[in-house]
Amino acid sequence: MSKTLLVFCLVSIMVLGTAGLSFAKHTRYGPPVIADDAGTEPKRTLEWGTSVHQTWDSGFYTTTIVTALTYGITDRLEAYIAPTVLGAAYGEDLHKSPADPRYARLIAAYGNHGAVNQEFPELWVGAKYQFIEEVKGKATPAMAVKGGVKIPCKTDSKYFTTGEVDGKLTYCVTKSLGKTQLDGNVAFRYYHEPDEPRQKFTNEWSWDVSFMYPIAPRTLVNASLTGKNEFRKVHMTRDDYITDAYLGVKYSATKNFKIKTAIGKRLTAADPDILGYLGLVYYFQL
Repeated sequence: MSKTLLVFCLVSIMVLGTAGLSFAKHTRYGPPVIADDAGTEPKRTLEWGTSVHQTWDSGFYTTTIVTALTYGITDRLEAYIAPTVLGAAYGEDLHKSPADPRYARLIAAYGNHGAVNQEFPELWVGAKYQFIEEVKGKATPAMAVKGGVKIPCKTDSKYFTTGEVDGKLTYCVTKSLGKTQLDGNVAFRYYHEPDEPRQKFTNEWSWDVSFMYPIAPRTLVNASLTGKNEFRKVHMTRDDYITDAYLGVKYSATKNFKIKTAIGKRLTAADPDILGYLGLVYYFQL
């Protein structure tokens, strides 16, 4: 089932991406590999993207596949819809560490011979508005605000999501310095407490900073640092606060097709050992 969903998403964006491209002109290089930027899609431009987020740990890993549609209502206002195509966690040897709270909860949910969770747990809808546009030669960066509401698609989420309506507000800043583009985001996510008494989520503050620099005509190198308070998804981390570092590449295969990939490391916890990201993006006009 999971392979079918992934193939469907990748093929669909390739088919839709054959239409003509209108370049987003609000930031120099567009969004970074992992984070967001202060740019918005131009009017009547549609972006279709699929991303795969992966974490690896000893006997334990997670996968999330997200497909997102973003449409430019005006040159400064865009709307988006982003379903979580697949949320999954696998614990190959859960019974070997019963004292670990991550495993204890997963054993309670799935049993002690591994865990798997494949579903459409949530759907995000929202908009981003750029209220300040960067002007070449001026010191003021581009700035935008992005708001979203999570619509639950599954009430019994088995510790992956609240199963309730949540919200998120993000402040985005982008600045060009020479050939370098700097991006920064600060976000607050509100978690609605689920009915399941064993699930506990806390409201989340998160941030990220990144820079992109061209190393070839079609290739950008991207370094990012992200952080957030632990929101009690105990199968993801045991720390109260986590910080991740990523090094990635953004490659323009054609004028309307971009590939984004990165590998990372969690700096504030022993697990997961490795973080991975792969994204495919098409732009086209309706």
